[in-house]
Order: sequence, then structure tokens, then C-alpha cells
Amino acid sequence: MPFEVKAAEDFIKEAKEKGKGRKFQQTVDLVFTLKDVDLKEQGKKIGGDVVLPSGRGRPVKICVIAGGDLALRAKETGVGVLSREDIAAIGREKKKVKELARHYDFFVAQTDMMPLVGKTLGSVLGPRGKMPKPIPPSADVGAVVARLMKTVTVRPQREQPIINTIIGTEAMSDKELAANFAAVVESVESTLPRGDQNLGSIIVKTTMGKAVRAL
Repeated sequence: MPFEVKAAEDFIKEAKEKGKGRKFQQTVDLVFTLKDVDLKEQGKKIGGDVVLPSGRGRPVKICVIAGGDLALRAKETGVGVLSREDIAAIGREKKKVKELARHYDFFVAQTDMMPLVGKTLGSVLGPRGKMPKPIPPSADVGAVVARLMKTVTVRPQREQPIINTIIGTEAMSDKELAANFAAVVESVESTLPRGDQNLGSIIVKTTMGKAVRAL
């Protein structure tokens, strides 16, 4: 059930109108309700990372866990960088691990550091869907960061038949947001056992605005 971009634009325009008047820049959100899906069996297969064609409309906080040349190249991109020693120290205090998880949207780790990351941070990052994406020391870290800057993670909420994700901010054009809307819907549908037949509803709204039903 692919959405025409023009139809998505109409829903977004209405959602923006219903969310006007706030003194801060709101995000534009999509909320899906699912039906006839066994989340205990299939939940981890639903959704995933979606690269938004128009980007997220605001900065994304990324942490690269690496050493040597990869760490140096990562620092050049302006993201946060943590060493093996940093992770070992943070991992000794669960409070610091939770603070780290709250601070960053995405984590990337040098492949040979993944066992350490799993041991020290996994119990906190795993349930939050923030386990690092492994990359080899020779990876083009700039390209990885650029991709993540436009990425959202789309997952059901803790075995509940609900998916909530941002598709941008209200400062973005309706057309830009509509392209992101269509990309997320297509991605979610492609991972559902029966495609659009497993969608109960799709709602678009701003952070503090009233919901507009698109399905």
C-alpha cells in the first residue's frame, strides 16, 4: 500500500496546522498500530533502520568506539569518540552506562571491540535498541556517519503493537517530510508478515499537536 507523496503531503500539512503555536521546533512523528502480529515471535524482525531521503532535520548524536587510525578519522567528523579504556571504565558504573545511552542516538564500534562493548555496555544498550554497528578499522567512517545522520530506528515498543518514530521537524517542507513518510511506511510494510494487512492505523502528528489519521 505505497502512499503517494501528494497524499502524504496533505496529511502532513494538516498535522502542522493542528500543532501550530509552540515556542520550540517540534518533530513530526509517525505512529503505527499493528494488528494480527505475534510480537514475541516476529517483533525483532519488524522495522529496522530507515535512511530518510530528506534527512532528520536536526543533528544526530553519534558515538564511535574505536582506537588507532579509525579513532583519529572519526574525530575529524565531529562525532563523539571513546577508546577501549574509556569503555572499560564506563562499564564499571551502570549509572554512567545509562547516561551514555541517553546522550547518544547511535553507536558504532570497531569490530575487534565488539566483545568488550557487549560485555560492558550490552545490558543497557541492547534493550534500548542501541547496540553499536560494527565497522572494520579500514571503514570509511565519514560515510558511515553521514548515513546515520539521516537514519531513524523503527521498532515496536517493548512487545507492544505500536511503532513510534520521527520523520523530521516542522521546519522541513511538506514535500521533504512526505518523502520521509513514504520511506518509513514502505520499510515497515516490507517487514510485516502480511504487509499492509498487518497495519491497524497510521497517524501523523507534531510533538504537541493533535493526531491526523492517514490510515
